[in-house]
Amino acid sequence: YLCTPFIYTDYVAPIPIASKEMDYNGTCLASGYGRTSHTEKDAISNILLLAHLELDKRAACSISQLGDNDSFVCINIQGSDVAKGDSGGPLVCKNTGDPNEKENGVLVGVVSGHIRERGSFFSRVSKYYDFVTDDPALDSFSNIPSYTSLHSSSPSYSLDTFNSITIYFMLLKCLFCIVLYITECFTLNETSTNSVNTSETNTVTLGPNKDAWVPRVINGVPAKSGDVPYQVSLKKQLEGDIYMSFCGGAIIKEKKVLSAAHCFVENMLSNTSQAGIIYENLLEDKYAVAGSILSKDKYTANNDQAQWRTLERVRYPEEFKFPNYDIAVI
Repeated sequence: YLCTPFIYTDYVAPIPIASKEMDYNGTCLASGYGRTSHTEKDAISNILLLAHLELDKRAACSISQLGDNDSFVCINIQGSDVAKGDSGGPLVCKNTGDPNEKENGVLVGVVSGHIRERGSFFSRVSKYYDFVTDDPALDSFSNIPSYTSLHSSSPSYSLDTFNSITIYFMLLKCLFCIVLYITECFTLNETSTNSVNTSETNTVTLGPNKDAWVPRVINGVPAKSGDVPYQVSLKKQLEGDIYMSFCGGAIIKEKKVLSAAHCFVENMLSNTSQAGIIYENLLEDKYAVAGSILSKDKYTANNDQAQWRTLERVRYPEEFKFPNYDIAVI
């Protein structure tokens, strides 16, 4: 939900979203501003990169990733890949048979995360079709309880309840929670998001350095203006009027961008944001930028090519807990 709409041009245009859940065969196009590999030491390029990714069957995705082949699209890691900084970016396929597909293809996935030595995975857009296409009025969120009240509770016990059987079951519950905590810690060490922290970069260099064009989408190639007109760079203030991409997104309507929930939620869970919604007051230093192939850029108010838009709100599923339900409408 952008404050002002994008103006469609040769460089800025929407991509339709997949409506049918199916197996996608062959290769699809990913684009993003992420790192050159999955290590933290790689330099960050300042150019949008494209890569054709070979997809895995849903059955293989279920085995190699997170066990829910209905919620994810997975890729074959023998070749190109996406990396840290690409989160929220689009995975677009052609010749899918989806009724929504147009000339540029159809949006089938949103970059979500990576499992070490297993490959990257995308949130399957068709799984969230109803959520994405739902367009509730802003006023309808006024009575939503806070995140804390939805996801935590403090049961009260009277002294009469504390018999030996109750204590036994409470001890079993505590033991189960400890095992679950250890398991989640192990899993999160193996599974990482593909968003980037803008504080990792200390130098400011405007414009593309053609002598240092390196793939950020792993084994990708530099994009030209207009190659992927639906691509959005979600930028955060880096220094003065210089902004840097921290995640990607895809234009699906004049005032709507599709991205990943973890791009916004991981550092914003507080009593000031309502469940499933992040409002404008928490998005003041962020922009959705379309029509530009630069990751790091200087803010401009004109619409000559790059179009900078402030964010009104971000909506994500209340059930979100990375990597599940990792989708967001901006």
